[in-house]
Amino acid sequence: MFLTNGSLINQTNERSCGFDSFNSSHDTFVLCDGANSCKNGGILANSLAEAILAKWPNSFDIKSNRMDLIYKVVLAEHNKYLTNKIEAASTIIGLKTLLNGFEMISIGDSYGEIFYKNQNGWSKLYSMPRDIDENGHPWQLVGSEVLKKINYKKFDKNGSYCIFLLSDGAGNFLTQKSFYRVTESIGENRPNSYDLNFFSLDLVREAKNNKSYDDISVAIIYLDF
Repeated sequence: MFLTNGSLINQTNERSCGFDSFNSSHDTFVLCDGANSCKNGGILANSLAEAILAKWPNSFDIKSNRMDLIYKVVLAEHNKYLTNKIEAASTIIGLKTLLNGFEMISIGDSYGEIFYKNQNGWSKLYSMPRDIDENGHPWQLVGSEVLKKINYKKFDKNGSYCIFLLSDGAGNFLTQKSFYRVTESIGENRPNSYDLNFFSLDLVREAKNNKSYDDISVAIIYLDF
């Protein structure tokens, strides 16, 4: 397996709060977006990203129900925040590599966009579900009154993947053309972290140019199995 990543996190302006948090290790990547309407949103997002990164079930425990294992971890953090009355909430979008692929989770309105390369080039493979109502507002968040489930998806097809993890301050102001611009730049090559940092910066600039006034965070992960 080949893996590399790049990111640009919490790009803000005078109207935003800087409540995004991104944590990563050699095999796990977690982006959390704290609710700007709560004064402790950034504190909770940072705590949540650290906890999910540290407690995400190990990849060798593949025979168990992975979704249930991860949900128990998320639910424990959720109940802790409710018990401690932190009065804040956060999204999660995350990825962990496995022995034969990778898995992703999502809660709330952050974005997870997955692109795959075959013999015909790059194409969109999947978008992680976003928990939004008819007005575009998240209907479940960690730390909020309602948390019913996590969205879970496993990917195990051999090949190359380019995965975009985005806060809504980025994802709401980008299009599919934005992501294809990155995959077309990658082409047949394996990018390094400098490349992916540059592409992250390019997407952040585009979101700002498109009048995003929220916290803007972009993480790009390239995987080859």
